[in-house]
Amino acid sequence: MDISPIVLLVLPAALFSIICHEIGHGYAAYLGGDDTARLQGRLSFNPIVHIDPIGTVLVPLIMLLSPVRLPLIGWARPVPVNPANLRSRKWDLAVSLAGVTFNLALAATAVLLLKVFLIAGFTDHLSAGLDEMNSFDIAFVLLNAFIVVNLVLMLFNLLPIPPLDGSHVLLHFIRMRDSALFAVFEFLERFGLLILLLLVWSGGFRYILWPILDLVLGVLLFIFQVPRGMVIFL
Repeated sequence: MDISPIVLLVLPAALFSIICHEIGHGYAAYLGGDDTARLQGRLSFNPIVHIDPIGTVLVPLIMLLSPVRLPLIGWARPVPVNPANLRSRKWDLAVSLAGVTFNLALAATAVLLLKVFLIAGFTDHLSAGLDEMNSFDIAFVLLNAFIVVNLVLMLFNLLPIPPLDGSHVLLHFIRMRDSALFAVFEFLERFGLLILLLLVWSGGFRYILWPILDLVLGVLLFIFQVPRGMVIFL
């Protein structure tokens, strides 16, 4: 079990990013006419209301304590949305994309702050190998964590595999139940969770997500003129 200071900084950044993702869904639904999430107190940054006993506690704990090295996975409680309350089908699409949009915004903000970190000359105060973990090291690691974690969350959730957000986007554009795409969606819906677990544990996501992640990261770094070497986690 790796409990290094860097990991202890990445975990709260990941938790906050996941909460923002879920709040994004709920707030988009609220704007679209569905106040189910608001009435259930889910538009909150309180992590307790977003904890799923299995996905947030049990599964990550099993991954950490397993004698076999396994990738750490987990999830929060999905924000409740009642599509019948939404004003139109367009809002259903907006709700599906709201979480990943929030993650992209967080990643872009972190890249901007990393640019400020660089311009201010704070990199001169980083310890060698980030070993001492002074205040500048902590800020640098947190910014890196927010960049990479949010981009991973965004791209992972855009995969068209149920129950991920990308599957809801795919379903939005499948208007006929007798279409070939709907048959594909039904197959993915039936075996989606198993497919996701196999991709995670086999390392398949590295070949699917990492090239796209590197491309998206490159675009953000180019926009804000941040050197590639400033991102240490990739």
